[in-house]
Amino acid sequence: MARRPNGVVLMGPPGCGKSFLGNHLARLGIVTFVELEPILVEKFGKGAAFQANKDAALKFIRESCLRQLRVAKGPIAFESTGVSDRALIEELVGGHQVLLVKVETPKVVCLERLATRPRARNLSNDLAAGARFYDFWHRDIEPTYAFAATVDGTSVSEATRAIVAMLNITRNGA
Repeated sequence: MARRPNGVVLMGPPGCGKSFLGNHLARLGIVTFVELEPILVEKFGKGAAFQANKDAALKFIRESCLRQLRVAKGPIAFESTGVSDRALIEELVGGHQVLLVKVETPKVVCLERLATRPRARNLSNDLAAGARFYDFWHRDIEPTYAFAATVDGTSVSEATRAIVAMLNITRNGA
């Protein structure tokens, strides 16, 4: 039996365009997307406050993702760096037919975006930490995931076309 994917997890380091792409896909009616980072900042704080509440934040993320899967009328999109929420990502891929999409963006572009994004809506805008995390993500995190596709984080139109094509692909359920 052929089945469409239930959604995608947009993955990459901060500044690669996960939120922008998710919001764009939602505006076009392609996916349901809720940008969680501003909600996390409001509920759990930033920096040390967030770290102190990390378990509660991860539980909130999991509940939010699973709720979206239950209520959405079509495919959903989530965003992740794939670090703290690995167990959730594995659950989404294994039990909910959600595909992983790497959002590939040059380091300099990610850092430019970090420098200009709204401070109150993001967990961190620290450029030095962003540069270190970019390298860490590509060296230690990216190789541990099996991505269904890689999209260009500098071209929303190309990324959108690739994701739309992927969501329309039928797969054998056997």
